[in-house]
Amino acid sequence: MQSVNRNSSEKGLAMILLLIVLGVVVAGGVYVLSKKPINEKLGNDTNSQISSVPQTSPVLSPAKGNFTKKGNLSLQENGDLFLVWDEPGNPAANVKLKFTAQSICIIGGIGKDCNLAKTITEGSSYVEVEGNLADNKVEVIKLEEQN
Repeated sequence: MQSVNRNSSEKGLAMILLLIVLGVVVAGGVYVLSKKPINEKLGNDTNSQISSVPQTSPVLSPAKGNFTKKGNLSLQENGDLFLVWDEPGNPAANVKLKFTAQSICIIGGIGKDCNLAKTITEGSSYVEVEGNLADNKVEVIKLEEQN
């Protein structure tokens, strides 16, 4: 009787080990397939209904801020650049412009370093500024010279 129980135990143990090995093999196969591009998973069959999607770089557009105005640039003696515009009841409204590494400046239809915006002739440059207004300063997202 002891021999029959031992034989059954060994068969049960062998079955459990077989299931564990099978589970590991299936899990490994799923993992490997999940890492391959879809055209490799399907094979390079030209009659396949699925075609590969071309890889393109996304075109980044500047984010919209809470401030958009058109006006003239005014460079102060201390080097600060201000946007000056007219509003009904508030002529010559102005705000200080703050540029960051992410600021985009388009001058003469060409993207330029925003530090060059300070070299535009004061008063004669009509621009549109988009940015975020906080503490009477606008952190510039985009400055574009207007015609």
